[in-house]
Amino acid sequence: DRLAWPLYEPLFRRMLAADPSCRPSVADVHEALEASTASTDPAHRPFAGGFNLQMYVDGLCDPALVADKVGTILVVNSWLTETLGFAKEELIGQNITIMMPEQHAKAHPARMKAYNDGGPRRLLYAPRRLPVRFKDGTLHDMVISIREVHAHGWLIGVFRVAS
Repeated sequence: DRLAWPLYEPLFRRMLAADPSCRPSVADVHEALEASTASTDPAHRPFAGGFNLQMYVDGLCDPALVADKVGTILVVNSWLTETLGFAKEELIGQNITIMMPEQHAKAHPARMKAYNDGGPRRLLYAPRRLPVRFKDGTLHDMVISIREVHAHGWLIGVFRVAS
C-alpha cells in the first residue's frame, strides 16, 4: 500500500540493509516492541513513528504471531493465516495450542507455567523444528523461532516451512 510506505520504509530499509533477501529479523520487531507505549489493545498499541504491533508483524516475510504470557494469540499476519488455512478471526483470542498436535498441546500449559515461573526457556532464540497443526487437521514440520518481549510479557513466534 503506497500510503503505508512512509511508515514501513525505515523498518524495511534496516531489514534490507541487514539481509537483502528480505528475511526480516525478529530482533527488529523486538526492538520496536520494547520501545512501545501503553495501550489497552496490544494489536493497535502505538510505537514511535505511528506503527503498531499489527503493522510490525505484517511487515515480516514469514508466517508470524504474537502471544501473551499464557499463550493467548494477540496478533497474526496474513502469511500465517494463508499458510495454516485459518482465518485471522479463528486464531485471535485462541490459545496457541490450537496449532499443536495433541501431545504437545496437553504438555504446553505446564511448560508455559514453568516459563512464567522463571523455568527453562527451551524454545527461545534457537529455531526448533516442530509439527504444526493446520486448519484441516494435518501436521506439517515447521521451523519455529520464538523471542520474548520483556516489557509486555509477549512472545513473538516466526514460522518457516521446514525443508
